[in-house]
Amino acid sequence: KQWYQRRVAITAGDIFSLDVYYIKISESQKLSTGDAANVKCEIMDLTTATDTTWSWLVDGVAVTSGIKDTTKSSSTLTKSDLSKNHNITCIATKGQIVTSASTSLMTRHITTKTMPDTDGHGFMFVCNLYGFDNQPVPTYWSHDNTNYYPETVATDVIVETSLWDNVKGEGNLTLHHKKSKITSDISYTCNVEVKTPKVETMKSVASVDQISQEKTHIDVFVHTKSSVTLTAKFTSVMSDYGADIVWTNGNHSWTKASPKTNTVTTTYDSSKKTLVSEMVIASYDMGDTLMTCMVNSTRVNPDGAKVEVHVDQYDVVFSNAYLSSTDTSKEAEVNCTVTNSTKKPTSITVTGPSGFASTFEGTVHGVHTLAGKFSSVSSDSSMTCAIVYDNSPKYTDSKNIEVVQITPMTSQTWSGGSVYFTVLIKAVSFNVNTDITWFINGKVLPKGATVTDTYTTGDQLKSVLKVMGAHKDGQVDMVLGGMHNSSHINLTQTLDYYFIGLKKKKVPTATLR
Repeated sequence: KQWYQRRVAITAGDIFSLDVYYIKISESQKLSTGDAANVKCEIMDLTTATDTTWSWLVDGVAVTSGIKDTTKSSSTLTKSDLSKNHNITCIATKGQIVTSASTSLMTRHITTKTMPDTDGHGFMFVCNLYGFDNQPVPTYWSHDNTNYYPETVATDVIVETSLWDNVKGEGNLTLHHKKSKITSDISYTCNVEVKTPKVETMKSVASVDQISQEKTHIDVFVHTKSSVTLTAKFTSVMSDYGADIVWTNGNHSWTKASPKTNTVTTTYDSSKKTLVSEMVIASYDMGDTLMTCMVNSTRVNPDGAKVEVHVDQYDVVFSNAYLSSTDTSKEAEVNCTVTNSTKKPTSITVTGPSGFASTFEGTVHGVHTLAGKFSSVSSDSSMTCAIVYDNSPKYTDSKNIEVVQITPMTSQTWSGGSVYFTVLIKAVSFNVNTDITWFINGKVLPKGATVTDTYTTGDQLKSVLKVMGAHKDGQVDMVLGGMHNSSHINLTQTLDYYFIGLKKKKVPTATLR
């Protein structure tokens, strides 16, 4: 009963009455899995029936379904298909007064699970019992029309002594399947025979799913910073283990619930009994690594629940090719090279303004190269290099063949103690400054040398080398192009470095005028 205090202003001679009531709810109930229960809430000892607003909570959460037979004085909640314990609360509101009452639904139920045996040989099948008044007898396991009772020792099967807690009404029975190598699915059924309040045999099945891999090891080749999709396929899968899929490289792990940097998806086909998982990496840059996809579930035999994917990260060297408008050969030499790869590509293909004539294709010191040339090149054009590995995404790089008008490098000019060299490149369709390299005596921009590039869109590029500081006489080179045996233009000029030195000499003070 819940009691409330109300303050009322009265004067001498007034007559007033108090109508005291309380809320009554059904007693706690013990039921079996799948049963339905009716919980009734009533207002008791109320002299005058007034409007009542009823509401219900199941495990602290408001519900609106299953409420029936609601009147000013009572309301009933029906909870169907019970599978676990629940706390039920009814709330009655009359004006400003709110009263409540609570009860519980105790569901007798059993659960089963499997896991690798503690000694690493075979599997453990565990049956857990909850919500029983007394230990149900008999409780046993069955498989292929054979029953296995507590303390049974048979070929490949050992059943432990049944454990029971009278206070909690809980217990378990564990069976050890001692054969570690299984070739097909295996299952055991836990049987619990209940005598009261009704006679029934409760059952729950525990199984080990003997799945297999379509391929146990896969090699995938991916270009640095490219997108790649890693795929693992499992067969003979009896259930959807998508939530149990884990991808890992030893340092990091990814699942369907992981942040979306690398996206993991799973697809289960119940008719074909297949489970396919994909991990999409938008910009791969983890280096060569071994990725493992596994079904991380105790219900699966681990022998067939893992696929290894070896990822080989490679790079491609493919440069723009440059021809001078005065070059009479009109041949553009091109190299496409794959580096940092443990395996020769299935194919390297170069395409461009005309047929590509291969002059070399092979592997030297782990570098895979296709070299050749395009003939009759008289104007700017584009070219591509495509790299193909089996079971891997195709990678294509695009570059330009640029026919330019280039003036000889100017002779050195002096200004403010520094020497300058200038090259003017005309008829350029894009800014070619990243393909320009300056050398002094064979060294790329040594200390004291700086470059200033001025580009006029779609017209020309002026590149100026400034040399200051101590240098030796020698040679200045400017190279336009990648220098990886692709067509490039080399300009040369002489560096004649000189300086004026002042020497100190002591003289008598008297001689100074």
